[in-house]
Amino acid sequence: MSKINKMVDIEAVYQNLWKGDDFGDVYKYNRQHLYEKLVSIIKVLDVTTVLDIGCAYGQLVNMLNDSAINAFGLDLPIEKLMDFHSLSKYSGKFLYGSIADDAVVLKASQIKPDLVCIIDTMRYLEPEVIIHFIEATRPLFIIVKEVSNSYLMRYKRRDQSDIGLISPTQLLMLFPKYEAYKIYVSRFLANFVNPGKALMYLINMFSPTYLLILKRREEI
Repeated sequence: MSKINKMVDIEAVYQNLWKGDDFGDVYKYNRQHLYEKLVSIIKVLDVTTVLDIGCAYGQLVNMLNDSAINAFGLDLPIEKLMDFHSLSKYSGKFLYGSIADDAVVLKASQIKPDLVCIIDTMRYLEPEVIIHFIEATRPLFIIVKEVSNSYLMRYKRRDQSDIGLISPTQLLMLFPKYEAYKIYVSRFLANFVNPGKALMYLINMFSPTYLLILKRREEI
């Protein structure tokens, strides 16, 4: 996973993406099916409290709360997002700030999420920062949806403002206290329960996108 040196630089990239309409319109108009699929996946996990990192306009947060799941959203204090959240009947469920900020980490840990969602957001996060955040919040599950760090996808996205792309096996290395519980590949065309190393390697190589559910290992 590629990195840059300072969290403030990552935030600047992300803030800049929201200045135009094109980036935000993807989240506002093109993701209803994705959020519906995520809600159905999360319901099966039987969790009660969810935290969505990089929640954008908060549609997933709203849909989960409509489904009687106590969901919260976290994003940077971007004016257009905050204005949009203020119109939601769940406006009190949104937090603002950087996950590199200890005060934000404390607030998130007080929520005690069973599940942390990182949907198309991992590419904007420094590994050390998200590792610390997960260790502090200790969710039972983590859901990551991302573009895989294959040569093909790095080439196709060479002109985009990704901080770094990450493969499923890299995620397992990043979170050694978690194991692969289930993985969906290529826009949910197929899914595999408890995928082994060989299968994960093939997914790394050939699937352009994936959604990986990680489950915390039982502590002995």
